[in-house]
Amino acid sequence: GSNTAIAFDPSGVAWVSFRDQGAQALMVAQHVGSGGNCEQNTAWECAVVDDPDGHDVGFETDVAFTSDGTAWVSYQDPTTDDLRVAHTCAAAPSGWCVEVVDSARQVGGYSAIAVENDLPLVTYWDSGNDDLRWARRAVGGVPCDAAGWDCGVVDSGPVGAYANDLAVDSVGRAWAAYRYSGSGTGPKAAKLVVAMHVGTGGTGCGGGSPEWTCVPVARTGNVGLDTGIAFDSTGSAWVHYWNSQNLNLARLDPGGTASRCDVAADWSCSTIHDAADSLGEYGAIAFDVDGSPWVAYYGATATNVYDAHYVGSGAGGGCGAGGSSAWICSTVD
Repeated sequence: GSNTAIAFDPSGVAWVSFRDQGAQALMVAQHVGSGGNCEQNTAWECAVVDDPDGHDVGFETDVAFTSDGTAWVSYQDPTTDDLRVAHTCAAAPSGWCVEVVDSARQVGGYSAIAVENDLPLVTYWDSGNDDLRWARRAVGGVPCDAAGWDCGVVDSGPVGAYANDLAVDSVGRAWAAYRYSGSGTGPKAAKLVVAMHVGTGGTGCGGGSPEWTCVPVARTGNVGLDTGIAFDSTGSAWVHYWNSQNLNLARLDPGGTASRCDVAADWSCSTIHDAADSLGEYGAIAFDVDGSPWVAYYGATATNVYDAHYVGSGAGGGCGAGGSSAWICSTVD
C-alpha cells in the first residue's frame, strides 16, 4: 500500500494506484461498492497491473484519466531506473498494457501524470542528469524509447528531486510545481519553481524545452520540497510546499494585497501551519465542492497526519503561532 495516488474517472468512480511491497508489484484498486476482490475491503476491486520477473516496480505512482475513461498510471521501475506507464486496454489478458516509456537514463522518480488535450503527460526526475523531464503521448515531437511517446527536458539540473506535481488549468494547459535544489542565498539558492506547458514560444527553463515557460517563485529558506499544485474556480494556481520545517503556500495572485513571494511578484507566499513537528511532508491538495482548498500532510516529529482547510482571512485557527489565520489546521491521526 505504499506510493499511493488517487483519481476519479469520468463517471465519478475512485481509483487508487499503489505498490504491493511484498510482491514488489504495481497494483490498482477500483471502487465498486460491493462484491470486490480486495483482501481487506470488498468495496474495492484490486488488480495486479505490472509484476515483471526480477523487477521491483510501482514506485512513485500517479493516476489520471482520458475522456474515454482509460486509466493511465505512471510509475518507476528502480531495478532498471526506467519510467513506466500502464493503461487499461481490452487487448491484454490482464486488462492493462504496460510501456517502458523512458529507459536510456536513470529516470522515473517522483513521477506525476495529468491529461492535457486528452493526451497523458508525465513529468519525472532524471537522477543521472538532475533534470526534470516530461513525456507525452506522441504528437510529433522528439521520440521516447517507447514508440508513440515524445520526451524532453522541462528544466535542467539540479531540479525535480523531492517530488514534483502536475495540474491542468481551466484552458487545458499542464503546470508543474517542483524544486530547484540549489544552496546559499544568491541566484543558485534553493527555489520553488512553477513551469507552464505552452507548446511553443516558451521561455525555456535552464536547458529545457521552449515548450515550457518557467517561473521561480520563492527562494527564502529550504523551499520547494514535497510540492502539490491545484487550480481554484477562477483559474488561479495554489501550490503547497514543505521547507523542512513548516507547511507553506504560494498562490498566483497578480495585483493582490497579500504578502508577495520573494522572487515572483505575481505570487503571494505564506506559512499555513507552523508548529514544532516538521510539518508539510508528503502533502496533497484538492478543492472541495464549495471551491475551498484542503491540504493533507505529514508531521515527522510526532508522526501525525494533518489537514488544513482554507476558510478565509481571520476565520481559521489551530495552525500554530506563525501559521495562517485563514486556515483551520487539525490532526487527522
